[in-house]
Amino acid sequence: MLTLRRLVLIVLIVAIVDLVFMSFTFFTQIMREPSKSSISRQKPDKFFNTHENYRNDPEWVVKKNDLSSNDEKLRDESSTANRILPTVEIWSKAAIGHYLWQHILKGKFTKQTQFYHYGSKKFPDMEIKFRSGPSLMPQSLERFLSKNLDEFGRKHHYPTNIILVLNGRSQEKIDFAKTWLNYLKKLHETEYDVSFNSGAIILGHEFCFNSWIKPYLASNGGPLKFLFIVYDWADVNDQEIFQWPLGVATYRDFPAFDPNRLNFDFPRPYACNFLGTVYPNSSREELLRVVNKTSDVKCYTRPRFKWVLRKCTGLCELQRICYKTEKGAQRSLAVEKCINSSRREVVTRIREKLAELAQNVRFNSTNTGEVIQLVEHAVAAICIEKAIKPSIHPDFIIAMRICFLQIYGYNNLVNEIESLRSVMYDSSNAEHEKKLKSLWESLSPDNPLKERKSRQWTEIGFQGDDPMTDFRGMGLLGLENLLFLSRNHNKTAKLILLHSSHPSHGFPFAITGINITHIAYNLLKSGELKTHFFNSLFGTTCLDDFHKVYCYLFYMFDQLWMSEKPKDVMEFSHIREKFLVSIREKLAKFDTILVFNPPVEDV
Repeated sequence: MLTLRRLVLIVLIVAIVDLVFMSFTFFTQIMREPSKSSISRQKPDKFFNTHENYRNDPEWVVKKNDLSSNDEKLRDESSTANRILPTVEIWSKAAIGHYLWQHILKGKFTKQTQFYHYGSKKFPDMEIKFRSGPSLMPQSLERFLSKNLDEFGRKHHYPTNIILVLNGRSQEKIDFAKTWLNYLKKLHETEYDVSFNSGAIILGHEFCFNSWIKPYLASNGGPLKFLFIVYDWADVNDQEIFQWPLGVATYRDFPAFDPNRLNFDFPRPYACNFLGTVYPNSSREELLRVVNKTSDVKCYTRPRFKWVLRKCTGLCELQRICYKTEKGAQRSLAVEKCINSSRREVVTRIREKLAELAQNVRFNSTNTGEVIQLVEHAVAAICIEKAIKPSIHPDFIIAMRICFLQIYGYNNLVNEIESLRSVMYDSSNAEHEKKLKSLWESLSPDNPLKERKSRQWTEIGFQGDDPMTDFRGMGLLGLENLLFLSRNHNKTAKLILLHSSHPSHGFPFAITGINITHIAYNLLKSGELKTHFFNSLFGTTCLDDFHKVYCYLFYMFDQLWMSEKPKDVMEFSHIREKFLVSIREKLAKFDTILVFNPPVEDV
């Protein structure tokens, strides 16, 4: 119940609503609208003023002649209603601010660069603006609060509501937080045409060394009308100082769970869990020691000690991976995991750019210039971000190039195969019909097809007189696979076709081929084929590489089928499952390459 009460309290503090529509009674006293003569020195009785507010922008003032059509519309509506939504500015210099914005308020970033993140979200009776990033400096507060114009360029006399999100976990962080709070205090004591109300959310010290904050509280003459603090503190009084019960590092992609989709009645497998970085001489070391010694309580722990390895070796995680493992699947899979789990902004941008090229099926050999340029920029950016000197670590540069080509070349292939599979066979499409006819001619050249719809199709393993219906599951991909096998490994294809016609344990050739397409497609989508591709190709992959895997799978399935000597086709599911298990076991090994060894005369 205590947690629920605090959650409600958080929402009420953040969600500043207009008095006209306010139905809450949480705030017992509301500051009257300041007059022009005393505007800069009046202090609200409780937290933020909830009168009509203006909408600010700390970087520039929007002038009348710069207004977009949307702003014009908003200005007209505001003029008609004679009111502007109250605004709360959240300026964040700590990860818990991102948690507040993205997870609690469900806000999104409308502007996101290397130096500045910005987002705004409107509620029925207010607007909240969120800002963070390196370009947000204490001096920005002075420029922001000293303005006397709303975004329409009009004079205003309404207070600004601002929340600072700061880190006070270590002395270095405390000194940085004090820089912000000293600026805020200076502005609080300075005469301006516009007054402001301020509060703070601070990541406190693990051992509750938080007394440094007290001079900045309103009760001590400071600018902060309220303070929320992470970690417990004896001075939490639920009047001016509150404990912040929520917050995780969203830059590490901790998921936000929808409570409506969680089963709270389901028994928990663990009594507690810990996922995080363990810093030297921190309370987390003691926590893990206690948890690991407690035998009667089952806890899930997953600490991170990467900082130790970095300190000892002088190498970042990517360097350690590249130097520790041979080129191939083990290295590229580890690099991919590292890149995908990184929350560094530079790495995130690299990941997004490369993924975008692969998503558009342009990360391949037909677009070599753009691919090479993007990969070179990605490697260079990582070297700068990780302070790696290319002249000292040339092997690392080469390794990362190969890894990027393999990782995003594979993603490109996944998207290319998905596009091909989504194209349904169309009998009115001349190109589709031409390919189907070519399949027949490759497999049965001495037996001309008498007509388009014919029972002859069953001779090569289709179910009826029109093969089009059999391609519905795998689309054009099924036909392309069969056609590649029959054209490039014709003797192997005919050998499999011959086996399929065995009087005792035959199988439908074409239908089985389409089934093998389904297996190959699922192995590709699941990422299981990465082992093969990363070991056999040290560049990008292409459609033919997938076709070769298909040929290998079809040939190996035929070998298994013939060795099993099934009584009839009803054993197909059993043999298929046995085959799939063996393939997956093979692909689970880091050194696997699917080597296709067809008959010598078919090489």
